[in-house]
Amino acid sequence: MKKFNGKKLSSLRKNKGFSQRELAQLLNCSHSLVNLMENGKIQPTTAKLLGISEVFKIPMDDLFIDFF
Repeated sequence: MKKFNGKKLSSLRKNKGFSQRELAQLLNCSHSLVNLMENGKIQPTTAKLLGISEVFKIPMDDLFIDFF
């Protein structure tokens, strides 16, 4: 089973120099939602996963970790 890796999202965002607000604008959501995703409080929707993978030019699978 795989689980969304919020720490990976945070790392990608910081490496690109984006604030949570800037990433939220790119994903058409609130900065609060970005914060919740990064802290593992919520799992992003498929649409948000697609948006994240497009922003950072990575496969969606790279946003997940194996969870047992």
